[in-house]
Amino acid sequence: MSKRSTIKTINIMRLGLIPLLIIALSGCAGKYRQVSEENRIVLSEGAVMRGIFDKGREAVQYEYILNGNSLKLNGRAYARGNIATLDVRVLFVGEDGYRINEANLYYSGYRLYSPYPVHNAFQKEFTLPEGTSSITFDFYVEYRTSPDK
Repeated sequence: MSKRSTIKTINIMRLGLIPLLIIALSGCAGKYRQVSEENRIVLSEGAVMRGIFDKGREAVQYEYILNGNSLKLNGRAYARGNIATLDVRVLFVGEDGYRINEANLYYSGYRLYSPYPVHNAFQKEFTLPEGTSSITFDFYVEYRTSPDK
């Protein structure tokens, strides 16, 4: 194998590694992205706390009780419109505002046919990741583009 051929092979391998590196780093960046202060729900221990996290077309009506590092979270997820899929996650946020981890809260499945508001109850218990001081919610909603089933 000539020197020129070897250099060409090495350059091709380097170019092939760039997309893999970008994908790997973007996954890490998402986990630790910052959550704006107005979207954080600061956790308080002891009493039952209630609220509504409203993002316009999507909302979560929640109630939680925090006991040490155990969080019991109940409520309903709402999505307005003609919904095909609804996925709601709870994000655990540190005091610095960065997302520490996340957990699935509700998943409707695919092709949920409903032209009316979708109301989905959830009841979960989580062990909080170390350093969690607040939570927030994240939605993935796929809206149907056609009204027929």
